[in-house]
Parts: sequence; structure tokens; C-alpha cells
Amino acid sequence: MYKRQDTTKLYLALWSIGFYNTEDIQALIPQIIKEGAKYQVETLLYFLRCTQYTGMNHRISKEALEVWHNEPSVVASILPLYMNGIHLSRYGNYQEGPQLIDYFETKEEAVRHYEYLKQVYQSISAKETYSPYIFFWESAFLTRSDIVLKMAYITWMLHDSALRDDLCAYLPTLETYMRAGYIGIVLNPPTSQLQEEYVLQSLGDRSVDVRDEAYKVLSDMTLSPEQNLKVEELLRFKYSEMRINAINLLMKQPKEQLADSIRRLLTDKVLERRLAGLDMMKTIHNTEFLQDIYQELLPVVKEIRKPNAKEKVLIELSLIHISEPTRQAEISYAVFCLKKKKKKKEKHRTNNLLI
Repeated sequence: MYKRQDTTKLYLALWSIGFYNTEDIQALIPQIIKEGAKYQVETLLYFLRCTQYTGMNHRISKEALEVWHNEPSVVASILPLYMNGIHLSRYGNYQEGPQLIDYFETKEEAVRHYEYLKQVYQSISAKETYSPYIFFWESAFLTRSDIVLKMAYITWMLHDSALRDDLCAYLPTLETYMRAGYIGIVLNPPTSQLQEEYVLQSLGDRSVDVRDEAYKVLSDMTLSPEQNLKVEELLRFKYSEMRINAINLLMKQPKEQLADSIRRLLTDKVLERRLAGLDMMKTIHNTEFLQDIYQELLPVVKEIRKPNAKEKVLIELSLIHISEPTRQAEISYAVFCLKKKKKKKEKHRTNNLLI
């Protein structure tokens, strides 16, 4: 049967055998996978996808990957069946992750498949399109993101820190929603310095979802001085919530490190970093136990030359440190000006009525 070149006949033949009981075709599958032509294997996998028999389909797709991992067009048919049913979602009780025994016989087999997927990743562009595919009306797509997602599933179930380190190099290719899920679930907490660096880097990602998950992970960590320096570097960006998150992380530093951090930011050449330093000055001004470093840093604020409009506003807020008599005098003067302005308005109104 599998030697027929007509894919339509092959497809219909598979349905004629497996229509009532899909398991009836299992005896034919190993031979098709091992000896069949590429288009025949693709037709078989297409048929299996239509059956939606998750358990059997993963087992067969795993066998197909062992034989056909060097053929990206076949891998395009394998991946929809491969480890189908796993969800890398931040919502729900997914922290424990999938069980290895449900998908692989041994850890060695899982690692071997991880390497197969990595080979496929390296052999294709960001997105491959196969059209027509099996039938003239069908198309198939294979993306690097699809491949990295399956690699991520394997590292999730293996709890292997070295393998997760390896995956960090490929994670930027993963679709942003799934990448955010991986950071929030699998890399929470990071188990190596490389993973910590990846999460820290993700704090400045373009995706809001990724930035939010990175911040949640980092909030539960004690950052080193070197890592805090990298957080300061991220303050060159203008993403508002990312800047708030970065400042919140920096504010957790011990007093001396916090003072050094604010001083560096206030004297930086980059406007966005100086603004962050001024924001932090405004915060410590309202924090009683940080008044000593506030006083220490006030001269640095006053030395900012040619501040722009944004800086002027923050400088005024940072320098509010007026004694009570002076404050009362200024308030009295402000009230006097207001009354004087009111009298002018009333006089102007009277003149208009006389006219």
C-alpha cells in the first residue's frame, strides 16, 4: 500500500483501515516510517493529525523524528503531533511541568530528541513554507519558534540546568507569549548565572509580557552589585512600566549601594538615566530612614547643568526641603499674590459694567 505514488489513494486507504479504530493501522506505521518515501510519510502524519488521537500520535511522531529529523519538510508534519497537549501557560497550575515518563522512555532519549530539534533549527530560516504540501490545496509551515517551543518542553520536564542554559541562546526566537511563560514558569527561579543573566536581559525586552515576567522573577532575587549595574543600563529605555520596575529593583539595594547608584544616574550623560536618578531622589526624600543619603546627594542634584523641562520639574520636587518658617512665609506670599490678582479681576469686571 505505501508504495503507491498517489497520495490521495494512500490517504483514503489509511482511512479505510483506521476509520472505526485508528489503532488498526499501527501494524503498518513502522514500515511506512522506515521504508516509505518522504511524501508517503508526510501523508501518514497528515492522516494522524486528522484523527486527533493525542497519545498514539505523539508516540508515532517521536518514531518519525528519529528517522526523518534531517528532512525539515517532514518535521513540519511531525511537530503538530509531537508532545501535543503540553501548555506553557502562565495561567493555571503548570508549575510542576509535564512528566518525562509520559513522553519519553528515558532521559537519554529526551536529550537525543532535544539535539535533533536543535539540528533542525540550525538548518532552516526563521520560517519555511512548503506549498503545495501533500495535496495541491495544502500548505505547511515550519518556524524556528515552533522548534524552540518543543525544545523548551523537553528542558521543562527534565529539570536539567545545563540544558536550560543551552536553550537560553535560542529563546529570543520563541514567540513572545510562550517566552514569557517560560521565564515565569521554568526559569522561576533561575538555577544558574547564565539563566539569571537571561532573565535580567529580558527586563528590557520589547514585549510587555516578557518584561513583566522577568520583573516578577527578579523581584524574588537578591541582585549582585554587577547585576544592579545592568539594571541601571536598562534605564536608557523609555518604556514607562519597565523604568518603574527597574527603579523598584534598584531601590532594594543596601543604603551605600543605593546612594552610589543614584549618584551614577544623576551624573550620567544620558537624559533618561538622569531622569531615573531624579525619580529616585524624589522617592528617598519621602522615606524617613533614607534622609541621610538624600542630604548627601542634594549637592549632586544642584550641579545638573542646563536641565530640560522634565528635569526641572523633578529637580524642584527633589529639592523640596524648606524649613517651616520659610514655608509659611512663602505660603503667605502666595496668598497675597492670589488676593491681589482677585482684586484686579473684580476691578476689571466693574469697569466693564460701567461701560
